[in-house]
Amino acid sequence: MDTAAVEIQAKEARDALNRAFAQASSTFEELSPTLDGDILRFTHEQGQMRLDELYRVLEALQVRNENLLEEEDRRLIEQLMLRDVVDAIRDAIRGTRRWVEEINATLGGMKLFKGGIMRLHWEVRPRESADAFDPRRLDDLLSQRGIALDESRRDELMEIFRRMVSDIRRKSRERELLVDYATALREMVAYQQWYTLSVQRRDESGRWMPLTRRVYGQGSGGRRTLDLLLPLIAAVSARLATADRAAPRLVGFDEAFAGVDDRNAAEIYALLTELGFCWIMATEKAAGLGAGVRGSATYEMLSDGVTVAPTLSVWDGERRLDFIGDELLGIETPRAREVERAT
Repeated sequence: MDTAAVEIQAKEARDALNRAFAQASSTFEELSPTLDGDILRFTHEQGQMRLDELYRVLEALQVRNENLLEEEDRRLIEQLMLRDVVDAIRDAIRGTRRWVEEINATLGGMKLFKGGIMRLHWEVRPRESADAFDPRRLDDLLSQRGIALDESRRDELMEIFRRMVSDIRRKSRERELLVDYATALREMVAYQQWYTLSVQRRDESGRWMPLTRRVYGQGSGGRRTLDLLLPLIAAVSARLATADRAAPRLVGFDEAFAGVDDRNAAEIYALLTELGFCWIMATEKAAGLGAGVRGSATYEMLSDGVTVAPTLSVWDGERRLDFIGDELLGIETPRAREVERAT
């Protein structure tokens, strides 16, 4: 290749470099880039430098800023956790305990099936091998406030939270997922994971026994129905206690009270009434309402194999009135039903 051709190619390359520089220089305006022949230089607080030199300087600056950010995060935890988040967690835990107490107060009044009583048991779970902290110690620290939470306990509490964040990030890395700091904090303060909630039943000797699958399976059909139904009724009642006064207290049941005798069914109806519930249900125990229910309407579908006719029974707290269409078929009182059974 002759000299003239080389000079032409060199000029074209310089022209291309100048055009690229002109297009990109505005992006690096703060670094005041200049083109010194065919060498691109940048102005930095540490002086003029080439692109490779600038890259190394900026890379070191990024590492330093990340370290500063972690230090700022640490201070942020200490400032916010103690003042706001820890107080919010403490209030939520206290509210859950109060909710469990309210449920148990309701369950305590449900003396059904041979005087049996049920309750919810909410406690701190034991530490597991995968835990980065001891839930029982954390619960103990969160239960302290004011002067009881001295500097050493405060430092211990904050160290637990730091380990929790580190553990969350480690698990995220193992799943090859990235998690931002806000997400890590939200997962960290899900206090329900530090506790266990179980249903217990008091046996005839007065001992509280966990309602395990084995214990549940040993009961009769009616008892199993009550074991499932009573805690749910109590939990819904406690939950609705915080609702607006105008909120409907309506619950629905499907195949309610299957296998439950008339006396216990009447007790449950009375309990629903006492708790202020209205209900819609499909059940075979529509007749055993009892005096505890102020009023209800029951539809029963009768069939002769060809046609289906609905019948209506209205309970007014004292009498049951049976209708087909608008025709009154009869009136029944609890006393009349007792006499009929006796004969």
